[in-house]
Amino acid sequence: MAGGATSPVLIDRVDEMARLEAAFDDAASGRPRPILLSGEAGIGKSRLVQELAARVAGRGGRVMVGGCLSLGDGAIPYLPFAEILRRLARTTDPAVLAEALGPGRADLGRLVPELGGPDGPADPERPASPDGGAEPGSGVARARLFEAVLLLLGRLGTEAPLLLVIEDVHWADPASRDLVTFLVRNLTTEPVVLLLTLRSDGLGPDDPIVRWLAELERDRRFERIDLERLGRDDVSAQVRAILGGPPPAGLVHPIWERSEGNPYFVEELVAAALAGDGASLPATLADVLRSRLLGIAAPVRAVLEALAVVVRPADERLVSAVLARPEEEVGTAIRDGLDAHLLRIDERGRTRFHHALVREVVEARLLPGERRRLHERVATALSADPGLAGDGPGGVAAELARHWTAAGHRTEAYRASLDAGTAALAVYAYADAVEHFERALSLVEELPPDDRPSPQDLRLLLRRAADANDSAGDVARALELARRELVLVDEAAEPALAGALHSRVGYFLWATGDSEAGLVEHRRALELVPATPPSAERARVLGSYGGALSGESRWAESRAICEEAVACAVAAGARAEESRARNMLGGDLVALGEVDAGIEQLRDARRIAAETGPPELLIVAHLNLALFLLADDRLEDALAEAEDGRVAARRLGLHRRYGQDLAALQGDILVRLGRWDEADAVTLEGLRLDPDDVGSAYLAIVRGRLHARRGELAEAER
Repeated sequence: MAGGATSPVLIDRVDEMARLEAAFDDAASGRPRPILLSGEAGIGKSRLVQELAARVAGRGGRVMVGGCLSLGDGAIPYLPFAEILRRLARTTDPAVLAEALGPGRADLGRLVPELGGPDGPADPERPASPDGGAEPGSGVARARLFEAVLLLLGRLGTEAPLLLVIEDVHWADPASRDLVTFLVRNLTTEPVVLLLTLRSDGLGPDDPIVRWLAELERDRRFERIDLERLGRDDVSAQVRAILGGPPPAGLVHPIWERSEGNPYFVEELVAAALAGDGASLPATLADVLRSRLLGIAAPVRAVLEALAVVVRPADERLVSAVLARPEEEVGTAIRDGLDAHLLRIDERGRTRFHHALVREVVEARLLPGERRRLHERVATALSADPGLAGDGPGGVAAELARHWTAAGHRTEAYRASLDAGTAALAVYAYADAVEHFERALSLVEELPPDDRPSPQDLRLLLRRAADANDSAGDVARALELARRELVLVDEAAEPALAGALHSRVGYFLWATGDSEAGLVEHRRALELVPATPPSAERARVLGSYGGALSGESRWAESRAICEEAVACAVAAGARAEESRARNMLGGDLVALGEVDAGIEQLRDARRIAAETGPPELLIVAHLNLALFLLADDRLEDALAEAEDGRVAARRLGLHRRYGQDLAALQGDILVRLGRWDEADAVTLEGLRLDPDDVGSAYLAIVRGRLHARRGELAEAER
């Protein structure tokens, strides 16, 4: 059987390449911009990227490439970025790598253990935040992870301008989409080109990917390049390049007609013509691929079918285990697949399809029973040897969940889904965790009686699913799940647990806009959690209630509750709860006119947060204290707090999350002190965190005031 053929030279794409090289030049000069390279399957996106990568490398640039895969609900969080980081760890001198990773090493190590991450996973059972603020493992922790990625890219780009390619974003998992969105918004001066490739055919207007890309395209720097089909002369040039000389008479015209200018279809049609009768060329690409598959030997077909179900690149050991055949036999079949241009070997020595379309055709030919049995064999092989997956525990868990589900093994699918959801939470991939936990919940009633979770285990699943939905932005679903968990708790037997859950329900109600119903739940929490002996749980629900009251401007009521929360936290030795309660109490006191007492509480909150964490607690304490000191005209003290807050945000990896408002605050104080040049420098630093040079509302106000005082009225008005 003849294989496909590839042109040794890139055909056409002169304008597109010029735009890509111009973007790289801009990035090297400190003007990065994201680019989407879009086109139908087989149009030549990967080939164009390969040519661009070669040119970038030839000019001394660095190229980093990661790809997304069609894994459906079994998506692995941050898959393309993990691939990039794993390659970086494998190919970089340890000392150089440590310098590039900097303080973000622990966070990045959650994605790729080879980078030397923390020993344990993030806590998936974080308590609900008492004041509705972020807790470790929530959005703040993910912001720290995202900033670690951004800082790493910036450091690498400083050494050599960087081309960062994320291929096949139409298959991107939710966590990867979120990280790409963050990079699009926050790559401002780094010498980095972020290049995304998209297979545009098959995407409807309601597809989540389409909505996501529409949001990205709102960024004024975002550029989209749509690859069109080749013209007839270009198809002729491609055929000539493939054959290495003039094509036989009568060959180009039917290939042009059938392919309609799709370069990959041209390659396959040339191979088909050389193998048989050119006059009977298949009419569609799927037809030509199916005709090629009919002619392959049974061992090669078995390998292709196994790889089609695995989806991810795999080595001979996994394929051998799935097919229960010797590695030597599998290796021979793989070599035949390489010769036939159906497979290729990646840089890690793993086998993958030459083109995604080949995989899709192979999978489509499988009968339901064949597909189910192959999924079962893959899951069995990975369960026996997780190392065959080639990735960390999070990736293995997601793979097992996908394969056991497709194999129809409900008990194994349920357990793997739990593991996959927990692993996703550990890397703050909340939407991915939602998919896994929701699958587990859907399987509960289908499990055999002996395999169903105990009430305690079901409560834990509901809690984790609620946390994941909340962090992913679906508060209504989080509220529904929290209520389901509450129903399973006996208030008489476990009053403290029931109280904590009522407090969670109260927070979720407030987040959905029903603050009055939320206050009812907070009061019920106080009735249930015992006042004696003092406990962190009691301090937490008190603080949560106080925060809810303060949010409704009921400062006197909030003051009394927060004072009780402080006393309870002190007695229980609950330092983080004490810091939060003092922070809220300080705000209440200032609002009630007791400014000195309020500022003293805020100072205590900041001091305790510095001793105990979590990171965002300290930064918010600096921010609030500086704001109230500014409001009381204690400008020098306020300036010191704002500066300390900015330093802490940088040190703790939260500069992008809090940096604009902290810069605005520091700039505001400097303007009032008459130190205009310093205010200009600080607020410009804040603006550089926003690619649109607008900044937060507060930052825009401060910049406007500064321009007005300088007499720059047009700029102030803008």
